[in-house]
Amino acid sequence: MKTEIKSFITKYYLISFFSGLNFFSPFFVIFLNSIKLSPLQITIAIISAQISQFVFELPTGAIADRFSRKLSVLLGSVMFLIALLFFLFADCFLMIVIGEIFCGIALSLNSGAFDALVYDNMKHFKIENKFAEYRGMSWALKLAAISLSAFCASFIIENGFSFLIIASILFVVIHGSILLTLKEYGMDNIRKINKNYTKLVKQTFSYLFKHNLLLKFSLFWGIAIGFIFIGLNFREFFILEITYSKSLTAKLVVIMTISGALGRAYFIKFLSNKHIKYSLYLLLFITFVFPIAFILYSFPASFIIFVFYWTCLGSCTGMLGAKNHQFTPSRYRASLESLTSMLQSIMVVLYLFVFGIIGNNFGYKAAFIWYSVIQLFVVIVFSYLLLKDKHLIKKENASIRN
Repeated sequence: MKTEIKSFITKYYLISFFSGLNFFSPFFVIFLNSIKLSPLQITIAIISAQISQFVFELPTGAIADRFSRKLSVLLGSVMFLIALLFFLFADCFLMIVIGEIFCGIALSLNSGAFDALVYDNMKHFKIENKFAEYRGMSWALKLAAISLSAFCASFIIENGFSFLIIASILFVVIHGSILLTLKEYGMDNIRKINKNYTKLVKQTFSYLFKHNLLLKFSLFWGIAIGFIFIGLNFREFFILEITYSKSLTAKLVVIMTISGALGRAYFIKFLSNKHIKYSLYLLLFITFVFPIAFILYSFPASFIIFVFYWTCLGSCTGMLGAKNHQFTPSRYRASLESLTSMLQSIMVVLYLFVFGIIGNNFGYKAAFIWYSVIQLFVVIVFSYLLLKDKHLIKKENASIRN
């Protein structure tokens, strides 16, 4: 059993690492800007992925819950490969949009499926209580891989994006090859229970609305955390705006990504033994500080604030994601992730559409300030709802005592 666990964890970490070796994605918005797309066109392209993810979320959730979570993740890798090929040969706005649609399908196939696969395997090995710790380390490795690929990209980005896309394609193939060797446990029982996927979705809704704490966590993850990760789409472009250098931007992305990896790997170890309220307090604090970066809109002050925010954010979201899994029964886990991702897609489309309009009419600085202030408001509302929940306090006190 120990050998099997070690093999599983090693493959889990390798898959996470190679999924982060993407030389192109960290500079996607810069790529769109380089082909002379307007702020509104850039926003529409990103929205295309979100709409695609929303449309395919439930059908792809059926693959994960009814057939195989491993198959769902593998298909996601194939869809991402197709998207990269569109970007490689893109010579117009339409090809970018089509590529983003395939990205959305890839996201829907992956959303929750890999985490559910890992959690169920850990449950099989009776180590699910370490899920947050292992997940934190896997994210640290993924972010370290992003840092490595961004560092390498910083030396060749001035020569164009084709090499970055080709390198990304190569590592997607390696990632998929390792995933093929990963065993999947627990699906036989889940398939027996989930014969009727429509019925399962109805049961998931029913379970969600009967359990107030889980509903709040799902809404928090779908609306508040979804809004936070909009920043992933424009993070590099913001740095380019304040530095005016592609090469320097690529190097600074390395620093920012390493800070996120440290947050995931080390801060989460501290928070995992603490009450969930401390993760929420930290999240509230950093979202209060965050708007200052966009108000200053200068280098290096804005960048330093951004790095601090990104470091803390990794640990907060890692802990909240782990709690979301902890409170969800295994048979509903992938379906609930799909429903949450659908809500997330709707909110991201709305946020990005407004972001694009503000950016188009008043400039990116105004759009970033709007984004950070609305994010603060959303986090305050949902943190208040969770911190006032008596069931959460009881569950957390019990888990800490144990």
